[in-house]
Amino acid sequence: MNSTPLVSVIVPIYNTEKYLDRCIKSIVNQTYKNLEIILVDDGSPDNCPSICDNWANIDSRINVIHQKNSGVSAARNAALDLATGEYIGFVDSDDFIEPDMYSLLVQKSLDTDAGCVSCGFVFDYIDGRDSVLIKAEDFVLNGDDILKNYIADKLIRPETANKIYKKSLFDNVRFNPDIHYAEDLLINYELLKNAKTAVGISDCLYHYVQESGNSSTTALITPYRAQSYCVLKQIVDEQSGTPLFEIAVCRYIKGIFALLTRLCKCKDKALFDKYFPIYRSEIKRYKHLIKGADYSKKHKLAAFLLVHFPHLFAFVTERIL
Repeated sequence: MNSTPLVSVIVPIYNTEKYLDRCIKSIVNQTYKNLEIILVDDGSPDNCPSICDNWANIDSRINVIHQKNSGVSAARNAALDLATGEYIGFVDSDDFIEPDMYSLLVQKSLDTDAGCVSCGFVFDYIDGRDSVLIKAEDFVLNGDDILKNYIADKLIRPETANKIYKKSLFDNVRFNPDIHYAEDLLINYELLKNAKTAVGISDCLYHYVQESGNSSTTALITPYRAQSYCVLKQIVDEQSGTPLFEIAVCRYIKGIFALLTRLCKCKDKALFDKYFPIYRSEIKRYKHLIKGADYSKKHKLAAFLLVHFPHLFAFVTERIL
């Protein structure tokens, strides 16, 4: 077995010139050197295209793709089609990684033959707020326990950037370019269906840089975020009739309530009028399953109010929750 397998690191790039040098530098300076770095300029209107080309002239491991703006999923897919590594990693162009991230993740995969290895991460806020560490647990999951754990939202988080994957998991699997929010949640579901072993390490090695103000990462709710229930709904529909169905429904219900909280607090009446009836209809569909220890008293009460007194639910959620 190759002790230093090639890792293809994919960086989709759009309008992040303030952060791009730091991002690329953190990849180039990895202690793990056997990297293929694929920078995808997704039609960025700023100086990102020239920054990418400059880095390609500096480091022969860097390949650059220039394409018209097609979205982050299409950008990742373009790189996946060219990637030649035994492993795949993703880094967002406004983020950065610790110097030993890929060394630790690759070694863990070699030690356990894991198809997916994940680590903890850090939220770094540019407005000066203290960073928040999201520590993972050290774990090893095998076989059916992988998908069960993922659907239940336990040990394996839905992000792609804090992970490496065996490239073979991407055989016949690509990001859905029509999904603009929670695309990571869906691609991990598809990939983990074929993984025999998934491993996690507790080290916080990936830095998510969080904008302040009204950016898409911090806004209360956006049209794309409002549509994200469709991702969990797809998982529920696919698991219908399987032992994982009620687990999938539980995560779906909790996801909808999280969206409802944001929706009721937002000031966009058109967005509220469009999605509130959809979310309520989905809760009504599965209200008979909202019982037992998997649901809190808060969820059970919220479901009762939403189904029977929707206006009261919206009022209470907006002002109290």
